[in-house]
Amino acid sequence: MILNSYSWRLAPSVTETRDVYLTKTINRVERMYEENNELPIVLLCHSMGCKMGHYFLQFCEIHKGQEWIDKHIYAYMVSS
Repeated sequence: MILNSYSWRLAPSVTETRDVYLTKTINRVERMYEENNELPIVLLCHSMGCKMGHYFLQFCEIHKGQEWIDKHIYAYMVSS
């Protein structure tokens, strides 16, 4: 399990332009996928992180395509 924290005070788009957060998260997902025998990962999001997780998946779809998501993400789970 890996924690990927972010500043909840910023809009998701700002985290990318300021910190390259979403691109770094894509790289982290790809690394986890490779390190775990090419098993897709589970995204587990909590509270406001659920909005960031949803935005992340939209960002991935735009920049990497649905095939990338299907290959690297097994499930997207939310917890309140």
